[in-house]
Amino acid sequence: MNLKFLLDKYAASPRILEIADGIILPTPQKIAVQGITGSFKSFLFSALYANNKLHGYNHLLVLEDAEEAAYLHNDLEQLVAPIDLFYFPSSFKTNKNFKIQSSSHVMLRTEALTRLATGGNKKIIVTYPEALMEKVATASSLSSNIISIKVNDKLDTGILMERLVGYGFERTDFVYEPGQFAMRGGIFDIYSFGNEKPYRVELFGQEVDSIRIFDPETQLSERKLLQVNIIPNADANYATEEKVDFFGLLPSNTIVYTTNWQLVVDRYRDQEDNLNLFFEQNNFKKESNDPEDKHVELGLSDFTTADDFERALHKKTVIELAGVPSLQNPSLVFSFQSSPQPAFNRQFEMLIK
Repeated sequence: MNLKFLLDKYAASPRILEIADGIILPTPQKIAVQGITGSFKSFLFSALYANNKLHGYNHLLVLEDAEEAAYLHNDLEQLVAPIDLFYFPSSFKTNKNFKIQSSSHVMLRTEALTRLATGGNKKIIVTYPEALMEKVATASSLSSNIISIKVNDKLDTGILMERLVGYGFERTDFVYEPGQFAMRGGIFDIYSFGNEKPYRVELFGQEVDSIRIFDPETQLSERKLLQVNIIPNADANYATEEKVDFFGLLPSNTIVYTTNWQLVVDRYRDQEDNLNLFFEQNNFKKESNDPEDKHVELGLSDFTTADDFERALHKKTVIELAGVPSLQNPSLVFSFQSSPQPAFNRQFEMLIK
């Protein structure tokens, strides 16, 4: 038995087909799927994702916390392996300080938001309540701020650097994190928020001679490109009127999954309490000395409330994949009989058997 065989078995399950039929009903449904244990939810979702009836739908999976979301994202990388699978974390380093952002988190958020803004279907976003509180830039704002650079283009580096500074980029001697750029002779390095590694643009006069991805640690080029898109931080440099709640950016054909509806809502309310307390204390928090951290100045209007979150969920088809459902008044209920994996206590022969 291999993984494909197992996934095909799940995909052919009559209950999977019934769940898919419930999802495509013309009105938003609240679907409780109970008896889910461990990684069974990953296989179940993978079967739904592959179902022909759901072709073209987008999928938002809201887990209980960051750790659960990371585990599920890792599972789906192995089971589904789509190009458009994104982990969407909170931009903040901790859930009680709303002025210190993590550069790596901002990069992951920007990548997901930009791909959502460009349209298309079959995207999978894996996230958790704290990450959904922050308002995001509108699709039009995100799209209009992307800077495209092509080989053989004429590039006025002065204008480009001025524009980058306006987007919150910082000029440095060498780039090592998203949001930085460097100019040395005819070499222009820039670390976009939408890519894991920086770009090196080699100029001949004002003409773009070549574009490469390079490793910031070794400074070695990895591969050539014909065109790149430079993407600013999607969580900064936008006025409040240019922002919407996360659900406002989602395509209408998005299915929402949770593993515990009530716990997700409760965590959202807890985070809202943390947010209000933070601003009541006049944002008084110790500054971070970590160079990878970004300091931002935000207000309550840059976040959504738990009531907004619940209202947005009620407009979507929501599927709860849980052992015991907490979804109130579900329109459809499906039951599975999965059981936890037993403890093998290093008895590898038993595990293999």
